[in-house]
Amino acid sequence: MAVTVRRNYHLDVTATGIDWPTSPGTPITINSGGTYSGYYKSTDSGTPAVLIATTAPVLLDHALIEHVGVGIETTFNHLANLTVRDCKIEQLDPGAGNGERAIYSWRAQTLIVEYCDLVDGNGIRWDGGATTVDVGQIRYNRCFNIGRYGTGELVQFLQLNQATFPDGCEVAWNHVENTPFLTEVEDVINCFGTSGASGTPVDIHHNLIDGGFRPPTTGAYGHTGTGTVVGDGVATGGSFFHVHHNTYVRCLNGGPTAAGGDSVEIDNNVVVYSGLIDGVPSGPDFGNGLVFWDYPVTSGTPTNGSVHDNVVGYNRLVGGDLERSDYFTPECGLHGNVCSNNTSMAEPVTVEDEDAACADWEAARITAGVTIGPRP
Repeated sequence: MAVTVRRNYHLDVTATGIDWPTSPGTPITINSGGTYSGYYKSTDSGTPAVLIATTAPVLLDHALIEHVGVGIETTFNHLANLTVRDCKIEQLDPGAGNGERAIYSWRAQTLIVEYCDLVDGNGIRWDGGATTVDVGQIRYNRCFNIGRYGTGELVQFLQLNQATFPDGCEVAWNHVENTPFLTEVEDVINCFGTSGASGTPVDIHHNLIDGGFRPPTTGAYGHTGTGTVVGDGVATGGSFFHVHHNTYVRCLNGGPTAAGGDSVEIDNNVVVYSGLIDGVPSGPDFGNGLVFWDYPVTSGTPTNGSVHDNVVGYNRLVGGDLERSDYFTPECGLHGNVCSNNTSMAEPVTVEDEDAACADWEAARITAGVTIGPRP
């Protein structure tokens, strides 16, 4: 196989057209509803840059948030109603410590994150506390270098953890890019013990996930670098997910994965990994491009699922050699699950194919009239 060294990464988080504030930022605790547009900064690992301590609706609008600890946190005792729009949230170098979440939300009833830049932090974690949630929308964001400064836990661009969305939750048109082996990400998008509803699923669509990497050594937490995992954990793994029209590039452990769950549909996704990172064959020997299986550790058996119209070209590294492993779908044809019209890319899968997939996503975004990142 010819070796191509890839140098052209795609995401430029400096291109916003916004003059962010330069005056000294300070932490803020928000105790009343309203719109907040300041410069909020915390250099203390134990102090969030922004702490939401009210149930009243709060809008963070064109705010610059810099953090050593958590960027934005909603507290346990307040069922927050939070919208974060057109903001920049950047992790500062914590020194000897680990990076922290850009947003950590405990039992928020509404969480909307749109048109934001998330830089060098450990992503968004929304802990539902096994409760019913009103509104979830994570859309039109740019996220760069998850786990840039190390992690003390498994981290993601987004984890939905034990929440139920009777009206659905939308995760759409996000561009996530990670630098090889400088970053540590478990699943870029993970749904753990989370459910949508019939007709209103957790809807994960039109995202570009460019890079899912383990650290140079796996470490205690064993990050895997998977694109999207639904139906994960807690007895059944949840129900009603629709994962579609996403593009997964250089995700070392593969793209969309269903580990369990009822009524999971995975369709019209593109997965491309040449097996090369800057010209070097890289990846775990257990990866697969698209996975639909009965995860034996925690999740329940997948039922009533559908996997169709996906296109995959994925190489994994086995014994020093690259081999194709596009699909691992042992649950197809079992327990009401139907799989059809899934295809594989022609050999060889190259770095140029990866770049072409990114370019196709960008062209589709422009055609759809979608803007990502903060707007002036």
